[in-house]
Amino acid sequence: MMSGDYASGMWFVKAGSEDAFVERWRAWLTSSSAGIDGFGGAHLLRSTEHPNRFVSYSEWSDAAARDAWKESVGFMSGFAECRAFCDNFEGGDFTEVVHI
Repeated sequence: MMSGDYASGMWFVKAGSEDAFVERWRAWLTSSSAGIDGFGGAHLLRSTEHPNRFVSYSEWSDAAARDAWKESVGFMSGFAECRAFCDNFEGGDFTEVVHI
């Protein structure tokens, strides 16, 4: 699915919490995206230079599907649990402008 609608985050995980964060993120995205129409997949990338820094992004059929996910109870509770492993988080919604 290459719709051009994404949600993304940069996670700055507390030292020593990286493995627990990865497992919680996986469980959160797996459960919170189930039953949400328009979900195209999610990715979690880990920095090779800074192993406590992660980038996530999820693909959506359209902005409405992405927004429905972000308004769901599963999103909110899972986000809070993942955020608890972090010193900082920066996130946002994006629209693709170039794909090569």
